[in-house]
Amino acid sequence: MRRHEESGSVLGEAVYRFRVRENLTQRALAEKLGISVNTVHMWETGGSVPSVMSRHRLSEVTGWSMAEIFRMCEQK
Repeated sequence: MRRHEESGSVLGEAVYRFRVRENLTQRALAEKLGISVNTVHMWETGGSVPSVMSRHRLSEVTGWSMAEIFRMCEQK
């Protein structure tokens, strides 16, 4: 399994760290966000980035601003 910091995804690393800090499984975070476990996995590994709607929900769950999330999505 690849380490998250090697995925090239700033957002993916942030989601992973948030999830670990909050003691959440990928499934638990997915349920909070109303998305699939596979989607969380894809974010964390840099395979995809959240849609605008998912970014909004991610902001609500994590407390991150939308500007922070958009900035993280743009960074590699």
